[in-house]
Amino acid sequence: MASRNTRRLKQVKPQAMSYEAKLQCAGEFLLYQMTEIQYPIPVMLEGDDTWLQPVVDYMFQKDVIDIDDKRGCYIITDKGRRTLQLMTEKFQDAMAQLDIYSYVNLNIEPPAEGEPDEAFGSFDDHTEDDEDLRVAVALYKGIDPFYLVFLSLLAEDRLGQSKCWQYDLALDFSEDTEHETDSSFFREIEEIVETALAVDDLGYIDDDTGEEITGEAVIEDVIRRGAIEAQRRAEEEYEEEIVEEEIIEEEVVEYVPTYDWDVWVAYDPWAYYPLYIADPFYVAPCWGIVIW
Repeated sequence: MASRNTRRLKQVKPQAMSYEAKLQCAGEFLLYQMTEIQYPIPVMLEGDDTWLQPVVDYMFQKDVIDIDDKRGCYIITDKGRRTLQLMTEKFQDAMAQLDIYSYVNLNIEPPAEGEPDEAFGSFDDHTEDDEDLRVAVALYKGIDPFYLVFLSLLAEDRLGQSKCWQYDLALDFSEDTEHETDSSFFREIEEIVETALAVDDLGYIDDDTGEEITGEAVIEDVIRRGAIEAQRRAEEEYEEEIVEEEIIEEEVVEYVPTYDWDVWVAYDPWAYYPLYIADPFYVAPCWGIVIW
């Protein structure tokens, strides 16, 4: 990995979110609200719900919602439910496979085989030398970094918690500049991606040898080591869960992973760990599916 006593090479930043990408993220959050908290979306939008008009129109056009004439509100279609399932799968895979790259110390050498890799910290145990490389890994694997950040902020309850959460979804949705809003949610997503380290940012010149180390070489090393450490931690957590369950119930019960979201679709990202070990650059099928 790169050392801090190095000279960075060129930096390449991804472009901003497209108008349609924002609509899709907002639409998925609205589907989530309709399902998780049973939030009703009336056909005739009033009050704070009027901010949702561009999103609702887009969702209706894409057939993820339909009109319930009897109740006078929108309901989720089969396509909408598939969209929610895919969103959940992507979230779970991001937590299981990409979260390991949240705190990476590029100065620490690889550990002995089977030992913890101290280059990878955690939320509870990290230092100022750690870098968040989730965006860089996502870019290298061809995963949309904006969508990844959207899922992360949603999981952290950064969206939908304000009194007028509908206003957050109205950011830049109006083509008419006279009606643009001051909501900052999607601008925050863009800023996080823009300021995050990209693959080319990781390239450097070795001060001792003068050798140029490419960003691709660094990120590939990070991905390989991260996949191994993620597997090690998963196995350790699994063993701890089994021990606790044996103590409580005096028998071994099947381990079921839990996440920040209440998962209501059948999906087990832990099954992918062997695939990531066999090929650290493996990308779960859910990231290649397009529904909208």
